[in-house]
Amino acid sequence: GRSGSLLFAPERRVPGRVGKSMSAMLSAVVTACALGFIGGTAKHAAPSRARTMPQLATRVYPDVPKPLTWRPTGHSYWTWKGLDPAKGKSARVHYVASGPEDGEPLVLVHGFGASHFHWRYNIPELSKTCRVYAVDLLGFGLSDKPLIEYTGEMWGRQLNDFMREIVMPGAPTKAALAGNSLGGFAALAAAAADPSLSRGVALLNAAGKFRAPEDESPEGFVDKVEEPIERWASAIRENVVALAQRAVLYGSFQLTRQPQRIKQVLEQVYPVDKSFVDDALVESIRAPADDPNAAEVF
Repeated sequence: GRSGSLLFAPERRVPGRVGKSMSAMLSAVVTACALGFIGGTAKHAAPSRARTMPQLATRVYPDVPKPLTWRPTGHSYWTWKGLDPAKGKSARVHYVASGPEDGEPLVLVHGFGASHFHWRYNIPELSKTCRVYAVDLLGFGLSDKPLIEYTGEMWGRQLNDFMREIVMPGAPTKAALAGNSLGGFAALAAAAADPSLSRGVALLNAAGKFRAPEDESPEGFVDKVEEPIERWASAIRENVVALAQRAVLYGSFQLTRQPQRIKQVLEQVYPVDKSFVDDALVESIRAPADDPNAAEVF
């Protein structure tokens, strides 16, 4: 559901082991989201609207798992050589790997402005039965932030290369992808680009540009020929607009990177139990803002 809503666990015991089927694995993802709620665990009753639904439980699983610890220096790093092979450009990508090495692989992909740490309550629970990988998309978290054009296609290539080089070697099955918000879009882009690498995708409040690229100009269409002075004036307008946008975005970035502001936003996103908006969660969002190029990439 939308951020701030709840995913409920039925009134039954959570299975002790994830089965081998795809449906069982993706069910485990949903159950873990009920346990962890992606960054801030909800453990109290839902809003009154949800409590009127008798077929759902009025609380989530009561045992709150011990969350992943925030590490400013990160966990593991992988050098992605596919950023721009023609120009020999590579990037350092951060990720967390947890769980039995012979477990079914599950790749968790965070949303906009987030990182691997927003799965901090999900990773320990899912890694009891799965081999879990939580990767920081390029431009976010502890991964590099190169000055490039960020697109779903680029993140899809990053995820697919990550699965080829890190996840799949020695894995018993193909990987399942679970993405939240922008991560859902990136996961879907990866699976669509190379279906041979993934066995399924779970989209959790996915958000992105879910459409095929627009066609080029219709056949026979000819751009309007501008006079030199018109091109000059048009270029000036575009530059002025671009500079104004950059100034506004830079000011917005400097404001939103402040810890107190981050905490205020998180408390709006996770209103059920604000105690889970702790210093570690705030720092996981603030720290990447100190990286070189962070403001420009934003």
